[in-house]
Amino acid sequence: MFTLVFAVAALLALSTSAAQSAAKVVTWKLGMNAAVTSLEVQAANKFAELVREKSGGAMVVQVFPAGQLGDSIAQIENVIVGAQEMYANSASWNSQFVKDFNVLTMPFLVRDLNHLTVFMSSPIYAKWCQEYIDKHGIRILADNWM
Repeated sequence: MFTLVFAVAALLALSTSAAQSAAKVVTWKLGMNAAVTSLEVQAANKFAELVREKSGGAMVVQVFPAGQLGDSIAQIENVIVGAQEMYANSASWNSQFVKDFNVLTMPFLVRDLNHLTVFMSSPIYAKWCQEYIDKHGIRILADNWM
């Protein structure tokens, strides 16, 4: 069950974004491996719609479902090198880059979703997230898909 915990990872491109003119549209790629008709992709499309709406069209998020930008590892590597800005999928893939995330793949480690939520608010989980930032420049923006 806990391999289905979804995370959105995004490379902080603040220096790039700040250097761009306010009149220029900022476009970010959001890659996913979920099927085009899945709830995850529907949510990502809604996110993209809201970003465009709330930014007055100054920012656009392009959603690439169904592994169009590669498998999970390739997409995380794309985020690291700046070929795409965001990736959304199972948190277990994070363990390829910060090994302790592998704990989230253990199905009986936590009692229920509330217990998982409490763990994800812990200093231990925060340390893993900080390691992801420090080693790879990736920040988890949301880990609450469940």
